[in-house]
Amino acid sequence: MKKHILFLVLILAVITSATAQQNNSLTAVAYDDSADDKVMLVFDACKGKKFSAIEFQYSTDGINFTTIHQVVYKKDSNATAHLSYLHSINYIGKVYYRVTSGNINLSETVPFDLNKLYSSVKVVPNPASVNAVISFNNRYYYSCSVRIVNSVGCEALLLTHFSGNKINVDAAGLKPGMYRFVIQSDNGELFFDGTLLVAH
Repeated sequence: MKKHILFLVLILAVITSATAQQNNSLTAVAYDDSADDKVMLVFDACKGKKFSAIEFQYSTDGINFTTIHQVVYKKDSNATAHLSYLHSINYIGKVYYRVTSGNINLSETVPFDLNKLYSSVKVVPNPASVNAVISFNNRYYYSCSVRIVNSVGCEALLLTHFSGNKINVDAAGLKPGMYRFVIQSDNGELFFDGTLLVAH
């Protein structure tokens, strides 16, 4: 009998959690801020749900969650809610976000790849005839190696222990054609690649 009651309680808990999540939405997007790494979290709660406080939580493994922000917000069942939080984070890799109220999950668990914050690389001008600048996001000034090769794999440029975020390439000293560049930090945290076109 006790096993049946426990099983019924577990089923009700799952149904309650699923019902609470229904039609609510949590969105995580990269926030462009040159001074810090930030993720904008936006939670939209639909009608039919009521709560007096919510918690924005995050996790690095999708299992163990930590509360990063709590909002006291009294919402009745006839109202909708639009709440947001800007999360400053110093971490590279995938993290997970969710919104809870007490022991009830109000949203699905949303994964977010923080490597997106580091995915920006630009080549200006491209094609280049005299000089080209390759800029990339190396906010923490990691030591990197930079390698540029031509279309048949011959090395045109190699820099090691480079900790900047801009590379000046003497395009005038290169033969016309297509070159591939690879930028990788010594600790393996950053990786960029792209194409440089040279035309005289």
